[in-house]
Amino acid sequence: MIRVLNKQKNIWIPIRLLKHELFLAKKAAGFEDWDLGIYIVNNEQISHINSSYRNQNKSTDILSFPFHDLEENSKLSSDQNIPEEEKNLGDLILSVEYANSYCNQNNKNLIEWTRVLLVHSICHLMGYDHENDLDYEEMHDKECRLLEKIQKLETPIKKKLEKKNYSSLFPKI
Repeated sequence: MIRVLNKQKNIWIPIRLLKHELFLAKKAAGFEDWDLGIYIVNNEQISHINSSYRNQNKSTDILSFPFHDLEENSKLSSDQNIPEEEKNLGDLILSVEYANSYCNQNNKNLIEWTRVLLVHSICHLMGYDHENDLDYEEMHDKECRLLEKIQKLETPIKKKLEKKNYSSLFPKI
């Protein structure tokens, strides 16, 4: 199940499309039947959450809160023997205000960029991170593979995106 809670009112969100994008991302990652929650917030709200949980007193595009506590360098896999009641990836918190501003400043499409952010966050929920160059490369490769799978999974709910080099969508760190 995908739970969506829109806690901001400034930017209209196509909830059905957002749920579809999350479904595609979960399916591409192999977690189609797992639960996932997403909260849509504004910059002020995500800044407060970022400060509370990460000691970063600033807004950001998306935060990930995994349901499972993984050991360092381990990854969550749908192949693991997880009881049905624990098939939960976790929660995402998306500042659509931040994402929209980023897209306006960088001439990006908000729908495409949201897809990238959702995949990025699902990778975090699976245990991927980008704290160092090696981890960044591993996570980046996983993100690109998932985005390519999603493109193949797309259904007529929306126009297919033209084939992209997804590596170019990610900002360099």
